[in-house]
Amino acid sequence: MTMAIVWTLFVTASLVCGAVYGTLADVTAAAMEGASAAVELTLSMAGALCLWSGVMTCLLYTSDAADEA
Repeated sequence: MTMAIVWTLFVTASLVCGAVYGTLADVTAAAMEGASAAVELTLSMAGALCLWSGVMTCLLYTSDAADEA
């Protein structure tokens, strides 16, 4: 709950400062660039997670532990 308030204050402060100094377009562009980078990172991490989950599943089925389960 506290982090939600903190992030809301950060976003609000950046938008207010951008509006006051006349750089609201730059603030918006930076936010979109950051969101794009976050999505790209999330997809690459999800791909790595799927890869290693598949590898571990294959190892489970080919090991002696599969006979005990």
